[in-house]
Amino acid sequence: PAIFHGQFEACDGIDNDCDDVVDEGYADYDGDGSANCVDPDDDNDGDVDTNDCQDQNAAIFNGQDEICDAIDNNCDNQIDEVCAVAAGIWPMYLYDLRRTGHNMNVQGPSNNHLRWEKNTGYVVQTPVVGEDHTVYVKGGNHLYALDPTDGDTFWSVELGGGGAAPTIRKDGYLLAPAGNTLYLVNPSGQVVDSYTFSGAVNTNATIGTDGNVYVSTSTGSYSLTPQLVLRWSFPVTNGVYDVAVGPQGRLFFSGSSHIVYAVNQDGSQDWQYSYQNADTDASCSIGETGAIYQSFGNQVVKITSTGQFEWVRNVCGDMDSHVAIFNTGYQCCNPQDFVIANPNSNCGLWSYRYDGVQRFHVSPYSKDGSNNSTPSIDRDGDIYVGSSQNRFYSVTSSGANRWNYHTRADPETGSAIDEGVVYFGDDAGWLYAIGN
Repeated sequence: PAIFHGQFEACDGIDNDCDDVVDEGYADYDGDGSANCVDPDDDNDGDVDTNDCQDQNAAIFNGQDEICDAIDNNCDNQIDEVCAVAAGIWPMYLYDLRRTGHNMNVQGPSNNHLRWEKNTGYVVQTPVVGEDHTVYVKGGNHLYALDPTDGDTFWSVELGGGGAAPTIRKDGYLLAPAGNTLYLVNPSGQVVDSYTFSGAVNTNATIGTDGNVYVSTSTGSYSLTPQLVLRWSFPVTNGVYDVAVGPQGRLFFSGSSHIVYAVNQDGSQDWQYSYQNADTDASCSIGETGAIYQSFGNQVVKITSTGQFEWVRNVCGDMDSHVAIFNTGYQCCNPQDFVIANPNSNCGLWSYRYDGVQRFHVSPYSKDGSNNSTPSIDRDGDIYVGSSQNRFYSVTSSGANRWNYHTRADPETGSAIDEGVVYFGDDAGWLYAIGN
């Protein structure tokens, strides 16, 4: 181009008007002296403009860490993917979004050797385990992060009484309920956000694959964004239990109103189901193909994914604990659901196939009406469950007693399984690590 005094200054990296300044008057986002029109990296974030999804935002580029802020920080065309539930060892109560209590990836302990025990001074909630094997547990007013090797405290944070087990996100943050509030706690043990409901939060938070949060309280079920902003509410009289997520993303939960609800992602009801007006005192568990297994009083009922009755089995005592599901799919082919029920009234442990055929009924222990321990299941189908008379049991997938451990008080919580170890608490405030 022609260059002379008075010439029009174009944005081309050349001093067109002989004033010793190049491309004056044109935007230079990063202030490096090179105008955006000729700068290959406008925001100087190391990601060239042709590759950068936000070429004028230095905080957003390929390879950036994704955080929960409703923005695609790392240019992978996904937003807040790290806000989803962790794919860790035992990241939430009953292990997975379907609330099966079955971890297909780890094998629990073969004996009752005590690795360590820790006194929190108050009844502990069900523990969870992070991807780095850190153990998290709510005991009294505090949430603890514990060393899996010896139970020493990495950190603790006071949240308040009540609540339930925390849930671990992919980014290592925890959602921890206490009182009427759901707290967001960072991996260092600091509360960074919270949301307070009108009723008590006595259930574990569910985190969907999109990072949205589902919480049940004494007044109903709620959905929050990953940033803990209310999306919708679903009022239920007398409260509801933990939310389960089916294979198609539909939400399922039961309430003290004796009803199982199927709710869409937008909070609208799809269907509801009640069986002979019997009590529903526990969460739904969802099978591999979407079938729902729900306790109604002293019965286990199988419901199809569309809300139709399939079968019912009487398990002798009232079911205040959740149904667990052992699925044989980890063995490769032809997956089948095997249902495990742990009723009250010293009725033993019951197991049924997906078609309602009884697999076993054993009474290796006693369990009264105050003990609500839900079974946990390892890769091979071995079952871990608390009982009355201060005992915690391990039972094989065929119902044979493997071992038991004598605790200081009744172990009423659920348990969390890591490779070669199981964690559980008792009513005296002790957390136990039993393992090989």
